[in-house]
Amino acid sequence: MRTKLILCSSVAALSLAIGLSISFADDKAKPTDKKPYFPECPISDKEINFRVHTDTDSGRVYFCCGMCIDKYKKSASRYTASVKVQQKVVGRMAKVQVVCPTCDAPPAKDVTADYDGKTLGFCCKKCAAKFTMEPEKYAKKIPDCYTYQTKCPVGDEKIDPNSAITLKDGGKIYFCCKKCIGKFEKDVAKYAPKLAEQGYPVKAEDLKRS
Repeated sequence: MRTKLILCSSVAALSLAIGLSISFADDKAKPTDKKPYFPECPISDKEINFRVHTDTDSGRVYFCCGMCIDKYKKSASRYTASVKVQQKVVGRMAKVQVVCPTCDAPPAKDVTADYDGKTLGFCCKKCAAKFTMEPEKYAKKIPDCYTYQTKCPVGDEKIDPNSAITLKDGGKIYFCCKKCIGKFEKDVAKYAPKLAEQGYPVKAEDLKRS
């Protein structure tokens, strides 16, 4: 009787081990439709659109659409935890400074000034001096000086702040060179997915047409 009990226990343990290994294998095999660590809208849990945001005392908050901004403003305290998670993820992401905080022109490579422990780029020495004299006047513009779109949707190279197009809503899309702008405008649908992956979804109707 004892031998039978031991045998049954061994079989049960073996079955459990096999079951666990199969379960773990299944978990690893499960596909995911989300990019790892990409920030999510605190309202809908969908991936954010970096062009849709609002500024708060705790920093900038991003959303998937304008309707979610309205919901957030009605009861912001409900989403405090989700906002903290989003800001932590966004804080780890690469970004590129594309405009001078003083005059909105592309920054020069060799004109900088330190502010709040960070180095800011400026288009010229005059703008750097203006900022240094009155940093509080321009500090609120700093978040708008950067883009999280770090790669050209056409050439897949690092963006050049001097190569950009302005959308109907005032937002900008950046490229590695002027040639890529023409290619993009001719076939937006082909290159738009590369922008969506970076949190900047764009459609052909969003572009300004002359």
